[in-house]
Amino acid sequence: MPCLAITSGHTYTGCKDNISGIDGIIVTEYNNLDQTNALKFATTANVVTTLVLATGKQGWKYDLGKEMINVSDNSTVSAESDTVFYTPQITFTTKGFTTLTKVNLDTLSRHRLLIFVKRRNGTWWLAGLDGGMDATTIENPFGQKYEDFSGHIANFSGKSESPMIEVNASLITALLSPAL
Repeated sequence: MPCLAITSGHTYTGCKDNISGIDGIIVTEYNNLDQTNALKFATTANVVTTLVLATGKQGWKYDLGKEMINVSDNSTVSAESDTVFYTPQITFTTKGFTTLTKVNLDTLSRHRLLIFVKRRNGTWWLAGLDGGMDATTIENPFGQKYEDFSGHIANFSGKSESPMIEVNASLITALLSPAL
């Protein structure tokens, strides 16, 4: 990635309206990007404006409840090797322990993934565009006491030369139907 000139700073607005939280995610296999299409994705002003999945492929929505998803996109800078890379991390929790969910998460763990994240402010972000996201652990606690958590905790990680990127919200509806 070329070194870009610094063209702006940051001004604190003082509005205190930066509400955190994730409303949901959409997951699809990394290989579902249409590898035969040179324009499988395109960006405008650092926002994904085109995303082409292969024919018949789609994303799958996970509605998990409030405060059940944690996302970070941290950078690592190495002065020794003059490199910068990003490690997106996504963890989500499903309430209730079911065979169907356990099998579904096992299937996710066997693929490299694209994970679309909807922030509470309505914006969508994509992790894994340049290499995919991999499951690192899928936890399945049964619980010991009646009141203990019983469900599934899925952890995914990636490594990328670029940070997570915003996705134009108009692309999301099409992701949930098989591509034509």
